[in-house]
Amino acid sequence: MFDANKKEATDCVVEWIEASLYKVSVPNEDHCVANIDRKECGCRMWELTGIPCKHAVATINYMNEDGKGAGVPEEWVHAAYSLETWARMYSYKINGCSGRKYWPIIESTTVIIPPNHRPQVDRPTKKKKSNDEHAIPTSSCVTH
Repeated sequence: MFDANKKEATDCVVEWIEASLYKVSVPNEDHCVANIDRKECGCRMWELTGIPCKHAVATINYMNEDGKGAGVPEEWVHAAYSLETWARMYSYKINGCSGRKYWPIIESTTVIIPPNHRPQVDRPTKKKKSNDEHAIPTSSCVTH
C-alpha cells in the first residue's frame, strides 16, 4: 500500500501555504491540504491508517528537496507497521490449556438459561393453492 502511495506521489504538485501546511494538487482530482506536524491530510487516509497517503509522501519529498530535512517517507509510517513491533507482539508464548478433566469444579447456584427464541421478522410465506382451487370452475350461472 505504501509503495503504491509513493508511486502515485510522483504526479502530485506541492505548494507551501504556511508553517507546516502544504497544498497538494493531483491532476484531474481535487487538492488536499497536508499538515506535517500533526500528521494529517485532507483525504484522512494518513490519520485512519497511520501510513502516509500520496499527498503526504509528495509533501515529504518536497520538504527534502526544499532542504527542510524531513527524512525518507518510510520514517513517517506509524510504528505499528514495523517489523520490530510485530516481533515484540509475537515474542510471547501462549501455553496450552489442560483438558476438561483437569478443570476446577466450581460450586455455583447460578444457572444461566438461554434467551427466549423469537422468530425473525420477515415477509410472510406464500401459501400455495391446493389442487381443488386449480380446477377449472364449472359454470353454475342461471340463464334467464
